Amino acid sequence: MLTTDANNNTVLVVAGGVVRLSEDTKDTGGVICDWSTRSGALSMASTGTGDDIALDSTVLYAGRPTAKLTFSSDASSTYIGRFTFTNGLSLKDILSIQIPLHITSNASAGNIAGEPSYALQIWLKTATGQVRLHCSATSIPPDSWHVFSFGEDNTTHVTFAGGYTWASLQTETFTAIDIVQTTIAESANYPVHVGQIRTNAKTRGRVSIRMDGEYISQYTLIKPILDTYGLKVSLAIVGEGIGASASYMTLAQVDQMYSEGHECIHHTYDNALTGGYVNATDWPTALAITNDVKAGFDLFNTNSWRRGLGFAVEGYVSLFKASTTDARQDLVYGALRAAGVRAFVSGTGPGAMLHSLACPVNEPPFAVRGTLQVTNTTTAADVIALIDRAELLGEWAIITLHRAVASSPGSLEMTTANIDTWASHLRSRIDAGGIICDPISTVYKEFYRT
Repeated sequence: MLTTDANNNTVLVVAGGVVRLSEDTKDTGGVICDWSTRSGALSMASTGTGDDIALDSTVLYAGRPTAKLTFSSDASSTYIGRFTFTNGLSLKDILSIQIPLHITSNASAGNIAGEPSYALQIWLKTATGQVRLHCSATSIPPDSWHVFSFGEDNTTHVTFAGGYTWASLQTETFTAIDIVQTTIAESANYPVHVGQIRTNAKTRGRVSIRMDGEYISQYTLIKPILDTYGLKVSLAIVGEGIGASASYMTLAQVDQMYSEGHECIHHTYDNALTGGYVNATDWPTALAITNDVKAGFDLFNTNSWRRGLGFAVEGYVSLFKASTTDARQDLVYGALRAAGVRAFVSGTGPGAMLHSLACPVNEPPFAVRGTLQVTNTTTAADVIALIDRAELLGEWAIITLHRAVASSPGSLEMTTANIDTWASHLRSRIDAGGIICDPISTVYKEFYRT
């Protein structure tokens, strides 16, 4: 049945929930580099034996050949692959830059996950300076594409040389792109592919609110604020935590929130093991991980909590990071897929980067980076700035909450007054038509049609 939602969007009501038939314009932005010989030339600026950069027509991004980076094992050399433009490039009116990467390893052997110092870097170059974009692969599973999106306030992962600033991008003429990797020891067997670099890919911005761990304050203190402003969230459920003590919501309270339009996604089922699925002591086998996820999904099915089914969050620690071996990452990845996980959301991504929704994708992403995890040092102004950035750039911000208190917040807590302040602002931007607030699975399904 076709109808409209509270934001006057056309939606299709189906058995599994609501699918928005979005009328938003999805602007894929401008292509500033597609690595083709018609617009420039590839060459090596470094001298490490075995270093190489080449156009690869066997690995495509959005239907186009990509730049393949092959790193040598020469630890004394810094890898620099260069694309020199035939004609100078202008970046006038730039708000954001999108860079798609396909990695084959983010473990220490691959040496591209360090944040940000050892991350793979894309340098936009003029004759006198560079804009350096640091692409940290932390939280990104191997053998997958991820789009890194950089804006002006990504101060940790956007650096400058030659006296440049973000404002300089409006007036400078860029002559080349350098791809720089400083830590290349042992990484010869882990090539990286780079897709077309774009600018200003955007749609109407999205905000998703995630609440981890079904803490009772989410029901007693945060829910009334959500009700006031008509905001729906994703409840990341620890299955055995439900009703485990007075500190947690009861089954009836979770069920009530679901019936009122919130969704349930998987955190973990076992509430005693907090080392995360990468911890081989807590989770020694792929079967143990799969069984835990399936237990969580079985709980959802038993209670008819179907919105959000198949979606999960990183439980406690990052699943894909340099300190975890390739073999363990492969085991975790396979176990999650076998359990029916369609996508997982990390707590935060490097530099609070937003998730690009408008840049072309090869396949629905398995990893979606969260943007902000609220702690007792997070202010209402911090969250408001993030909401405004999502609106300006037309990208996706995911905000993670744990607990609320009336005053004197501790770790992973925020006062109700601060939550009310930023929730009110979010509602005002929704009402103005600048942004949409939806649960995680709703945004994901809208843009990836899965």
